[in-house]
Amino acid sequence: LAHFYVFFVFTDPKVNNYFKRLVRDFLHYQDSIFCAAGRIINAIQEEGQKRGFLADSEGGGGYSSLHVRRGELQYKAVKIPAQEWYQNTMDIWEQNEILYIATDEKNKTFFNPLAQHHTLRFLNDYWDVAGLEALDPNFMGMIDTIVASR
Repeated sequence: LAHFYVFFVFTDPKVNNYFKRLVRDFLHYQDSIFCAAGRIINAIQEEGQKRGFLADSEGGGGYSSLHVRRGELQYKAVKIPAQEWYQNTMDIWEQNEILYIATDEKNKTFFNPLAQHHTLRFLNDYWDVAGLEALDPNFMGMIDTIVASR
């Protein structure tokens, strides 16, 4: 993974800066993507606040998240079971903390070892709250990423 600007190389510094600024300033997700993600973030943070997990001064926090990729990994050794996910991360999460999981795993029972210790939330849990049925299905991964990264 790398920033966009490593893929643009122009020998003329003026042209180089122009195109990098163009990408930086004008290529963004649509507002509908950020709005849906914002509704989900607010809902999770409200639930977290009831448990004593407050958002910080920049609006982040109130929950933690994981990005668990399962379907597209070419190296089978990195496709670890949920019990191993829990063992690897149990010292990081606080008791009673909400964990938002951005994942391509269709079988949510896969996460039962984590669910024994934490409240888990997924994108589908906020389908109605965020009005996801009205959005392009191709936006779901982008929304999931925004919620997980907040």
